[in-house]
Amino acid sequence: MARLHFNNTETDKITLREVYLFDNYLSFRSKGLLSMLYMINMDCDFSNRDLANTSKDTAGSVKSSFRELETLGYVSKKMLRDENGRFTTMEYTVHDRPKQRSIGGDIHCW
Repeated sequence: MARLHFNNTETDKITLREVYLFDNYLSFRSKGLLSMLYMINMDCDFSNRDLANTSKDTAGSVKSSFRELETLGYVSKKMLRDENGRFTTMEYTVHDRPKQRSIGGDIHCW
């Protein structure tokens, strides 16, 4: 299981969507996943299989999209561990703007 958390400021959702919808480095699959996460818009627990069950994609495809979103700075992840140091869950934080990109790129609007 994974945990979803939003780190959004008080910003208009339409403006947020314009940021990632016109980012030419994001695939359509990742734009769709990010749109779905914004639609959920609450802190919750989920699995990649849960998200994959809402489309024809596989859990591996969802995992790949999360990796892309992390690379481009829209999502950050943190492993949560119990008191014995064992992995318990992964926490994904969705940011209202890309935090820091590991690759360059501009956002182009039409």
